Amino acid sequence: MVGAVSIKRTHEILSGVFNIPIATGTISSMVKRCADSLSETVGKIKDKMIGSALGHFDETGTRVDKKLWWVHDASNCEYTYLDISPKRGNAGMEQCGVLPEFKGIAMHDCWASYWNYPDIQHAVCCAHLLRELTGIDENHSEQKWASL
Repeated sequence: MVGAVSIKRTHEILSGVFNIPIATGTISSMVKRCADSLSETVGKIKDKMIGSALGHFDETGTRVDKKLWWVHDASNCEYTYLDISPKRGNAGMEQCGVLPEFKGIAMHDCWASYWNYPDIQHAVCCAHLLRELTGIDENHSEQKWASL
């Protein structure tokens, strides 16, 4: 995830920029206070995405304590809700809580986990479809239809 900076790296940056000693515990406390103050807003954004007529869904890997975790993204033209889980696929989607409650049209890639939500309408992202077709064209040249 772009912009994610560890407490240690934030400490290095702030110490270098302001040339004052600042404890990593202080930075951690500031981050927690900020997160706590935003929790109601984040909850409202999640609710807006659950109630949206159209949602775009994706997941991408990131590192948390040197381990692979997954950022689950639910967005539309007004809101973006991000949640993080150590799990990919259905387990992570369930934990993050938007798709289990969503009733609109879900735009996503062809990742099998999205199709496990039968009570919503599905739309496949055109950019992902083009990538799939390019992959077929590049790796299976006998499949001429993919490049038409």
